[in-house]
Amino acid sequence: MGHYILGAIVYAKTKKEALEEANNVFDSLTRDQSPFDYYTILDPIEPKNAVDFITDGDVGTIDKYPDICLASSKLGKIVIETLMNATKNNFMWPIAKIRSCINNATDEELFEEKASKSLSKDETSDIIMFRSYCNWAGDYRGTDIHLYDPDGKGIRTPRHLTDALTMYGNSKTEYKGLKVYVVCADAHS
Repeated sequence: MGHYILGAIVYAKTKKEALEEANNVFDSLTRDQSPFDYYTILDPIEPKNAVDFITDGDVGTIDKYPDICLASSKLGKIVIETLMNATKNNFMWPIAKIRSCINNATDEELFEEKASKSLSKDETSDIIMFRSYCNWAGDYRGTDIHLYDPDGKGIRTPRHLTDALTMYGNSKTEYKGLKVYVVCADAHS
């Protein structure tokens, strides 16, 4: 399908450890080539232009993505915001389709995936695609989710993002002395 910029929020003492943690996150997203075939941590020497990689979602507001940066840095905040906006944009499109389907068809028509009204060809196609749109809006990982938490779960909401950045409000000593990084990768699906 294409290349996608992904970000992993990870906790580590050093950049080297952060890259190792991010590799664990990205490895989980390419296991059995699902949902991604492979990934490459962005090259810090030759950063890639985001526009060259993105096929879905608008993540082109940053000219160059870093390989790794502190989540609390100016660049880190911009990267996180940009990737969250792309995730939100990718959510809003199927939501609009779902709303249209609900407005144009009865529950029975949606269940049967058959429009009995005189609808346009596009509206009829949307009725047939209704379940796919619902699935798409509910994805937890894959090409529509651009930011992942330390456990490899797709960050879909501002609340989840806050939880990931604060390790769910955890004040255990295991997190003391660790920095929060965002690591960017080019993933292929």
